[in-house]
Amino acid sequence: TYAMHGHTITAFEDNLYSFGGVASGVGINAILKYHSTDVGTNNPLKSNGLYVSPNPASERIIFQFENAASGLLTVSRSDGSVVFRENLRNELQQEFSVAGLPPGVYYWKWAAADGGRELAGKVVVVK
Repeated sequence: TYAMHGHTITAFEDNLYSFGGVASGVGINAILKYHSTDVGTNNPLKSNGLYVSPNPASERIIFQFENAASGLLTVSRSDGSVVFRENLRNELQQEFSVAGLPPGVYYWKWAAADGGRELAGKVVVVK
């Protein structure tokens, strides 16, 4: 797994394809294919006490914390434009609708209110 930017995403049938991009300063000369069976909707992503599911998502994304959390949750497109931002106060769970979003890869970021932990990841939206 690596961070990548500058890539193009397109959807075809039940798959997402990523073309080109840069990862760790190196150009990617490949086509990456993402499919729901690659990630598995029954296997949520766990990142230091934060579960993000389902992934890929078609209707909604659920952010579930192991312990009540306060902070800023942001979901953005690959160009950095924000599609969802919510200040949470002592929450265990936050749902975000992706039903109106086009298919693609979206990036989430969690910044704890106490300035402590900062987590980030990505989720694939499919139709």
